[in-house]
Formats: sequence, structure tokens, C-alpha cells
Amino acid sequence: MPVVNVEMHFWVIDAEPWRTGVLLYILWENGRLEKRKVDLEYKGYILPSEDADPKLLAEDLEYSGLVGKAWVEEWRLPPYYRRETEVVIFTVERFRNYGRVATITRRRNAGKIVNDHPDPLVEALWSSGYHPFHKLSMENGRPVLMDDPDRLDYESPPLRIAFLEYDSDNSKYRIRLPDVGLQLVHRESITDVLKEYHVHVIASPLDVRLRIQNVDPSINSINAIWVETDNMLTGFNGLMEWARLSRIPLREAARSSIGKILTTIEAFEARKRRYLAVRGYGRLEPFRSLIGLAEYDRGGSIYSPQPGVYWGVIQIDFNSLYPSIISRYNISGETVEDPDCKNTIEPPGSDHKVCMERRGIVPSVMDFLIPRKDRYKELMERTVDPGLRSVLEERRSAVKWILVASFGYLGYRNSLFGSIMAHESVTSASRSIMKRSREIVEEAGYRVIHVLVDSLFILTGRETSARKCLELAEVVSRETGFRARCESVYRWLVIPRTESGSGAGNKYFGLLSNGEFKIKGLLAIRRDTPALVRDFQKDLLGLLKDMDDPIVLEKLCREMRSIHDVYMNKVKERRLSARDLVIRRRIRNPGWSFNRKIISSPEGIMNRSAEYILIRRGVPSSPRDFNGSLDTRFYLRFLERGFNEVAGELCQLKKAG
Repeated sequence: MPVVNVEMHFWVIDAEPWRTGVLLYILWENGRLEKRKVDLEYKGYILPSEDADPKLLAEDLEYSGLVGKAWVEEWRLPPYYRRETEVVIFTVERFRNYGRVATITRRRNAGKIVNDHPDPLVEALWSSGYHPFHKLSMENGRPVLMDDPDRLDYESPPLRIAFLEYDSDNSKYRIRLPDVGLQLVHRESITDVLKEYHVHVIASPLDVRLRIQNVDPSINSINAIWVETDNMLTGFNGLMEWARLSRIPLREAARSSIGKILTTIEAFEARKRRYLAVRGYGRLEPFRSLIGLAEYDRGGSIYSPQPGVYWGVIQIDFNSLYPSIISRYNISGETVEDPDCKNTIEPPGSDHKVCMERRGIVPSVMDFLIPRKDRYKELMERTVDPGLRSVLEERRSAVKWILVASFGYLGYRNSLFGSIMAHESVTSASRSIMKRSREIVEEAGYRVIHVLVDSLFILTGRETSARKCLELAEVVSRETGFRARCESVYRWLVIPRTESGSGAGNKYFGLLSNGEFKIKGLLAIRRDTPALVRDFQKDLLGLLKDMDDPIVLEKLCREMRSIHDVYMNKVKERRLSARDLVIRRRIRNPGWSFNRKIISSPEGIMNRSAEYILIRRGVPSSPRDFNGSLDTRFYLRFLERGFNEVAGELCQLKKAG
């Protein structure tokens, strides 16, 4: 009878390479965070050069003393994975030896490292059973899964997370703690507060972390994991979902782009099939004439709408349209234009042939993710606990972000499993579907005023209702074969005018039937907009809350112009605080002259982000140095732009449609 080592359940939160093996950050179910070193092997893959003997290369590696074992396996080569080749696989105990083997192999021209996505640490955790954020137990010295990886309402680990930000208005730090709420503290008190509440994870932007660590190194003595929030597109529950799906540990998942999360999931699917992931092995785009480029390199459907105010509008969205197209037509880098395939189809609107003899890597991942997102939504609708519903919403949002990225990375030049031809096949199909959808709506007697990627904005006038929206969505779904849903019902919708005079393709705002606003692309919802302009647009929108008839527009326009004058006078008379004027910007190109000025200011931290105020002649200055001096012309133009976005069409007293 086997001996069972009975311990509490635990979660692997994070991991990093150690001198030998891996250092795991384990959170036990009683809330204790432990660092534990485990002896795991890292695996590497070498694609031998044409004149190298794979078996001799494996023997040389074993004799080198750098690797534990080395052997030869048959794997399939890109771009179409029909041809097999011999690959040398080796294991190392020390992570740095992985890099040494790669360097020696390259210098000797013996081959190249392949299958390095997922990276060796992630593969080591996966192959040994230490799956991040899965509930585990130990039996006979090995981890055992205690929850179903496909389960949606899985148990979250008992993490205590502190969200840390800098409050420039008070020159203090904001610490948001579980079950405690928000605290404002000075830098020298942060360590004591975090220790008092036994925090497991400190989440902050990188500039805040570096600012604290450079001045107060004692912060590093806290037994906690520091996670950067700069790239996080979702909440912490969504981050855990990404870690579960991709097997990437916490800190690396937080730093990763959504493309890396997606590619790692795809790479694991490729592993199952012994498909090699080879960086730089691009699928060449065929030669096209200028006419051909204009026809097929157009992207999705974005109409140039007529600007104006529209009364009675419904919005119908397709459910995960691009991922659904990828799944329906089996579109993947290795399935499009496969020269050896006998069973092919052409997606609607495309001249590319897609192989249907085997399931592609990308559509296989879509087959898993699309139902997962839909099941999360169904589970949320059945959940009465608001706390659990919030957790499920973050997890659903995390899956949605992966699906959103799935199309973009299909045409990314460094994509491991995509191609330009696959990208074109999807966009061609989407344009065909949206064109047919517009025809269906117009055949029903209504007018489409705008098409934005996978959304239809339909003018129904007096017939506007949720019921009419649901009916049209059902007709569009039935006729196109792709699931559409009623997204929004507007009492009125405004499409602003661009500087060139056409309607803005990616900006709109409107009042929904439930009395709430829906806003897309306006300055009021942008992070880098000064509070002055944000507050100005919110005040303008507040006047429109009860607008339900075109007749009241003239009165509202007079009131909006009055608000406009008040804000303009604030700038002219300089009756403003630093908080009103601060512009926040991410620094992406430190070499750009304007960025160098920002970085030279006290608020330019580590070339990552900056807060500044434009003073005379457009010179950026730190908010701390604000003395009333400002570039009035710049801020007046900013306010005028904000006014035109909201009131430009309304105050022409025109009814579009």
C-alpha cells in the first residue's frame, strides 16, 4: 500500500529558476506563504543543422557535462507540419546551462534552439504537475491536482493583495488592502502597514516600486511577491485565469502581453501534436499587385458614417465574430494555402484556400476558449452572490481579451502559428458577413447608420425597443450563421464630426434606454486627458441626461455654451489647480525630444511614465512646481476639442436620419 504524505492543500503562486531546480512560491490553504526549492529539470530542443548528425549531437551534449540526458525524437516542421524531422532534446538541472547549451550550439553551427515558447520554466512546471493557481496536494512527493482545470467556479487561493499607488496630490501613497479599504501613508510607513496585514502580493506600477525600493530597501524584507500592474488589462482574478490557462507564473503573467498569453496556450496545443515552434519561420506572403493589396489588405469593416444626432437606434454585436470565423473555417497559419492539401474550402469573400483535412492549432484553441467565455456568462447570470459574480466577470473578461488578441496575432509578423494569408482570410470573411448583415437589416425596412468591426448601428426611430433589437439580432444570426446579440438600445446616439468633416468611425456616445450613457472614444474616458477637460465633458453630458426630444436641443445648447464659457474663463484667468492640468503619458520612445524633456522632470521615473503640466511655450513641467504658469493656448484648444466632440453636432440643431 503506497505511503501518502498528508499535507494541507496548496497553490503554486509564482516560480523562478534557482541554482538547481526551481524556487516555488507556495500558498497554503491556511494563508501561509512559503518559498520551497524543488528539483525540476528544464527541457530544451535543438533543430540540428543540415550537415549535423542528431545522434552524434545528442552524444556530444551528454559528454559535455552541461546536460543530464539527451535523446532524439521525430517532430513535424513548419510551415505546414507535414514533414517530420529529427530533433535533439536535452534536460538540464541548472537554468543557466540551458543558455550555455544554446550558445555553444549556435557558435558551432550545429543547430538552433526551437520550442522555446513556452519558455523552459513554464514547461518544467507543466510537465511536473505544478500548475500555477490550481489547487494541489502532495502524494508520495508529487503534486496532485485537486480541482478540474476546466471548472469555471474554481476555488481561488487565499491571497491577501495590497494595491499600491502614488498620490501626487497629497505626496503620499495609497494602499488598498483586503477587508480594510484605502489608506494614505507616507513612504516610511509602507513596510509597517504591509507587515501588519500579512500581505502576500504587492501590486503596483513599476515606477512606484522602484521609487520605494531605491529609497527604502527594507521593503524587500517583506515575505511578499511584488507584481507590476503596468501591463495588466484585467483585475487580479483575471490574471489568475491567464496563469491557469497558460501555466505562466504570477509575476511573468503580469508582465506578459496578451499575445504572449495566447501564444503560450497555442504552443501547448502544438506540443501535444509534436509540432515544432520555430521563431523566424515565417510563412511568406504571395506577391500581389497594387489592386490586389487594396482588395485584400483592408482589415475589418469600419464605415465612414454620416455625423449627426440619431433618434431611436439599436446596436447589434456579433458574439466573438473573428474567433468564430477562425473556428468555423479552420483558419490557422498551417492550414491556409497548404500546397499538399486535397480537401480545401474558400472562406466567403476570400481567394485563399483553407485545408480541412485536420484541425488547425489556432482554431483548436478557439474551440476551447469561445465556449469557456460563453459558459462564464451563463454562470454569471445564474449567480446571486454579487462577490462571486464580480470574480466570474473578471475571469470572463480575461478570456475575452485572449479572444480579442487571437485575430491580431494571426497576422503578426512574428506569430508562431499565424500568417498574413490567414489574417486576410478572416478579414475577408468578416467583411462579407457584415455586408450580408446590412442587407438583411435593410431588407427588413431599417437603415444601418454605422458598421464598426462587428457591430451594426441600426436606425429604427419610433420602433426602438429591446424587443425589436432581439428580433433583428435573431434574424441576423439565422441568416448569417453567426451568433449576434442585442448589445444596446439608444434613445439617441451622436456620431461626432472629424476635423476633415466626415463622421468619426471609432467615436460615439448616446443615452441608453435605461437612462445611462454609453461612450466610445471621447476625451472624457481617456487616461491621458487632463481633469479639466474630463470634468468639462462630464458636465456637458450631464445636461443631456434627460434629453428625450429634439425640441429641447436649442435650450440645451445655450446651457452647454454657458458651461463652455465658464471653463474657458477658468483657463484665461488661471483659476486652476495642478490636479486640473496634469497630463499623464506613457514613455515609449525616450529618444524623442519631447519625451526627453518630460524624463528630465522630477516626475519622469525610469523612462516609463510621466505626469506633467504644459507651461509657457509648451514646456512640460512637474506638477509639484506649478505656480499658476501654463500654456493657456494649449488648454483652450483642448477644451474646444472637448466641446466639439460632445456638442458639435447637437448644437447644429440638426436631426440626422
